[in-house]
Amino acid sequence: MPPRASIAPANRTAAVEEVTVSDRIRERLLDAKHRFFANDNIAPFIRDGELDELRQEIEGKLQAVLDSLVIDTEHDHNTMQTARRVAKIFVNEVFRGRYDPAPAVTTFRTYPAPAV
Repeated sequence: MPPRASIAPANRTAAVEEVTVSDRIRERLLDAKHRFFANDNIAPFIRDGELDELRQEIEGKLQAVLDSLVIDTEHDHNTMQTARRVAKIFVNEVFRGRYDPAPAVTTFRTYPAPAV
């Protein structure tokens, strides 16, 4: 496990620091000394309602990316609600196994093949 790092990004000021849902989840993972690589399941560290908060946080950050790309998502019907859709895709599909509890392991008994 790498050494514990500060959870606050460098561009935040101490006076106006807002603790985001991703900060809260990350803090729980660090406190538990639990790895959180891209393919790790972190479902046990997510509390009720936080997945929706996380989706909204991601949506806001994706909207900031679209704004930085100088894309008029307010008036262009092709890009309206793109940040919401992409955030939903990331949480519900791309990284679904990261946020949903891991399924129980299933075993199957094997039988000898019938004689031919």
